[in-house]
Amino acid sequence: MKDINMIIEELKTNDKFRYKHSVGVMETAMELAKIHGEDVEKIKIAGFLHDYAKMYSNEKLREYVKEYNLDLDPMLIYTKDLCHGPVGAELIKERFNVTDEIILNSIRYHTFADRNMSKFDMILYLADLIEPNRKVFSGYYKIKKLAYTDVEAAMIVALDKSIKYILEKGEKLYVESVELRNRLLD
Repeated sequence: MKDINMIIEELKTNDKFRYKHSVGVMETAMELAKIHGEDVEKIKIAGFLHDYAKMYSNEKLREYVKEYNLDLDPMLIYTKDLCHGPVGAELIKERFNVTDEIILNSIRYHTFADRNMSKFDMILYLADLIEPNRKVFSGYYKIKKLAYTDVEAAMIVALDKSIKYILEKGEKLYVESVELRNRLLD
């Protein structure tokens, strides 16, 4: 794998890369990983690179879905901003030689919740929501407080908020998110 510090320097000057947000997610994820006993070096890589594919248009992301032959739910492919996680994981594997599935899975799942998310995956998901550069939303402080004490409780609150928002918009729910919420409630 290419050294993460070299990757950070390389992407620092890329106008299309969400540098400030990515640093915020990386730092927040590292704090959470330390607290919750997860691998800090791996989360550093995942946190910084989580939005690598976000710089591409939805059309380009769909091209990458085909190119990498990704077996994604059509909802993920055609809903704005959902497939940059799975595509990003493939691009990161190819361009930066990141092969660790723990890192790649967390990047895959950070845009949507999957029923099989690990605590590591949840930390990245939550760090993306609560990083300090993120615009504060209703429920932000509750999720942030819980993220530092109980990852699963924070995920339930985050999923509740997301599901409610999607329902209010009259859009389809991604079944995996509901399954994860149900699993966490059990």
